[in-house]
Amino acid sequence: MVSIEKNLFGFLGVKLLFVIVLSTLIHTGRAQQLDQLLLDAEVVQKKQVQEKLYLHLDKPLYTVGETIWFKVYCAVGIENLLSNWSKIVYVELIDPKERRLARLKIPLVYGLGIGDITLQDTLIEGSYRLRAYSNWMRNDDEQFFYDRTLQISNGRSDQVKTITSRKVEGSNQRYQVELRGFNGITLPNTDVDITFAQPNKKLQRKKLQTDEWGKFSFLLDTTDTESVISYSFTSREGRMLTKVLKREQHENRRLVEVFPEGGKLVMGQMNHVGIKACTGQGLGIKTKVIFFAGDDSLATAESNSLGMGATSFYLDPTRKLRAIAEFEDGTQQQVDLPESRQSGYTLHVDESKNTGVWAHLHLSKDLVNHETIYFVVHHAGKVYARTQALADRNTLDFFAETDTLPNGVLTLTVFNARLIPIVERPFFHYDPKREAPLKIQVDKDTFSTREKVTVHLRLEQPEGKGLAAAISASVVQLDKIDHSLLTNAATIQSTLLLHSDVKGFIENPGFYFSNDSIKKTDLAYLMLTQGWRNIDWLTIDTNRHLKYKKEEGLTISGYTKKLGRSTPEIGATVRLFPKINLSNYKQTISNKDGYFIFDDLLFWDKRGYILSAKDAKGKNRIDIILEEQEVPAFGPNRNKAMEINDVNTLFQTDVQEAQLYFAQMERVGAMDGAIWIDPVVVERRANKAAPNSQNLNKPGHADYVYNETDFKEYNSLSGFIWDRLFGIIKWDDTEQIPSYAAYLVDGREEDAGTVESIPVDAIASIEVLRSEVYTSIYRGYTVSGSDGLIFIITSKPVREAMSRTATQTGRIEFNPDGVHINKSYYKPTYETTSDRSKFSDLRRTIHWEPSLVINTSGETAFDFFTADEAGTYLIVVEGLDLNGGIARKIKSFEVR
Repeated sequence: MVSIEKNLFGFLGVKLLFVIVLSTLIHTGRAQQLDQLLLDAEVVQKKQVQEKLYLHLDKPLYTVGETIWFKVYCAVGIENLLSNWSKIVYVELIDPKERRLARLKIPLVYGLGIGDITLQDTLIEGSYRLRAYSNWMRNDDEQFFYDRTLQISNGRSDQVKTITSRKVEGSNQRYQVELRGFNGITLPNTDVDITFAQPNKKLQRKKLQTDEWGKFSFLLDTTDTESVISYSFTSREGRMLTKVLKREQHENRRLVEVFPEGGKLVMGQMNHVGIKACTGQGLGIKTKVIFFAGDDSLATAESNSLGMGATSFYLDPTRKLRAIAEFEDGTQQQVDLPESRQSGYTLHVDESKNTGVWAHLHLSKDLVNHETIYFVVHHAGKVYARTQALADRNTLDFFAETDTLPNGVLTLTVFNARLIPIVERPFFHYDPKREAPLKIQVDKDTFSTREKVTVHLRLEQPEGKGLAAAISASVVQLDKIDHSLLTNAATIQSTLLLHSDVKGFIENPGFYFSNDSIKKTDLAYLMLTQGWRNIDWLTIDTNRHLKYKKEEGLTISGYTKKLGRSTPEIGATVRLFPKINLSNYKQTISNKDGYFIFDDLLFWDKRGYILSAKDAKGKNRIDIILEEQEVPAFGPNRNKAMEINDVNTLFQTDVQEAQLYFAQMERVGAMDGAIWIDPVVVERRANKAAPNSQNLNKPGHADYVYNETDFKEYNSLSGFIWDRLFGIIKWDDTEQIPSYAAYLVDGREEDAGTVESIPVDAIASIEVLRSEVYTSIYRGYTVSGSDGLIFIITSKPVREAMSRTATQTGRIEFNPDGVHINKSYYKPTYETTSDRSKFSDLRRTIHWEPSLVINTSGETAFDFFTADEAGTYLIVVEGLDLNGGIARKIKSFEVR
């Protein structure tokens, strides 16, 4: 009997030992698999470097005639180190008609660049997009481009304000627009031409007339969500004006959503949920959501002013869960809830503690299976903290110390034993000790008008270490700007720490960051209810090919082909000569596809170049085909909720103050008067156009028309255009003809360099289209981004203009676009006895200082003079130190 018992216990002991060893091997194997998974994620993260951009603007609101001054900050990764990756950044201005008006190439030096965009008098009022990206950033979602909506008014060439309203009529919407001059007088009995434009579709037009009160209305089918709607009319002064109407989406509809923190509602568990309430336009609305278990109140979530909040409750599996939203106006609505499940995980992340981040994972009973659960904190695959725990109880806790985490949006991913993500949650971490310790000081709190102000900046130095920083500063008069535009606008903090990793629309991003602190609770609400940049753990590809390369400079590329054939000319010697210095050429060899590239160029204007190619025998019987640079399309505006109508009306005070400033500038000759386009002149010159003109508006229907009588004293087309139009249409004075315009020669689009070479005696007429009434018909046709300026050039019969241009085999001349040449901001200097009667200083931006550097001494300073208007002045300073610390400080002072 004893022998049997010994054998039995011995057998059980061996079996237990086998189970323990097997369990250990499995656990070790899974841990090694996790190591490999995280290693692969880090490989991808290092390969696809994250670049992000911020543009510091001189102010948040503009009107035509002004300049948008900006400083570019390009940073790498969540650490926000100044980028030495891309050397070129593209900055675009997109108008309310969804046209790209400007595309500047800004050169970067250690991640820093400077630029400006002049707002021409003929721009339409409305909501514009300022967008910026590098070529490298195109490997990721365009949602992570810098993209900001700006309101731009027009009191120069447009002195009409509007009042737009909407009401629902069945399945349609009726829009009503009232036209009224700045003087308050309406525009009765005025013809209005409405245009509905969709990409790649023919324009649809509708003609209406205002009533005796200056109002017109029309129905819009709610299913039409793509059309860009604009309307044109003639003002009392006889000026043809165009405005854009933005749809108002379901303004009476309120959307309330519930977001379980772990992704699911699980019965028998504590559930932490976020709520979000917004209007049909996507703007937050304050609400209170009450959760009920049966008829009993279970929990209440009260939102902040942006419609977001959170609460926790235990979900009883025996009672039905429901929720009701109550709004400030006393109305209520039922809230749709996610499906409740019997099995699953719930999560609650608490980032409110200064010591670190806590996470509590709750498991349903069937998942308490003693398998290993892995917790990983990362940013796009770069790991900052990890741990593991056995699923041997209902709640598992995780903690990561603050000192181990960078500032910004991080992700907590929880894996099960099979390394499948079971819960993921973004959270915002912020440790003020990681930010740049910048201090700002002025000489005193109160100054006089036209008095010099010196601003001292000091960067507190770590003990024993020198810390440098790149800084920019703007100064505005606070009394002239809606304070909410400053406090709610995007900042360097909200952009680099938040926007660069969060998808979709963030309302009032500046709300989350004050001068010296952040709103942790509100940021936690945002993280609960918003999508974010993340890695797909199940499809990690360490060999992914990245289509878009980092740019070391400007690129000129193309193909060499055998003359008159499509066959590549392999191994051709290709040389690139700048016209201003033919001896300073570059050389390369075309590859097996005939492809050649020069990708490290840097030139500051539309400089002329010559490309030559010779085959291996030294012969030039080669066709050179230039490769056009791909310009990325732009998708829907993620900030669409910020697009508005009636900009001239809403910001009329700003427009009027700008008019006073412009009047002073014109008075002293520092600014030209407003540009007007008079349709009376157009009618008088209509018969000068060639009858075979391919002008889509009909021959002669243009703002300016010229024929061979006008050309007879000129030997070159560029000379004629300069003499006749430079005083009316401004462009870069280093160019003979405006490079931003579109040129249609006998119906075919040509570049500016080609047009310059057309002999004048081959041209029958030139028609210049500039006003919206003429340029709008070309929307949807293959006309390049022309900034609203189109030249229609018509050849004389039997003498095609393009056939007269000289050509040579193995050689082409062209004028590529160079990088932007930034202007200098005018900085007035006053003596104590300056005569104020000659000129009133009504500056719109008091000062702009984009190129400040704090070296290892830790200090720098700048100065400026106050203007002639008393009030509160505000200094805004932003920048990055060399450790990636973000600097943002504001300082106000009084002028009396």
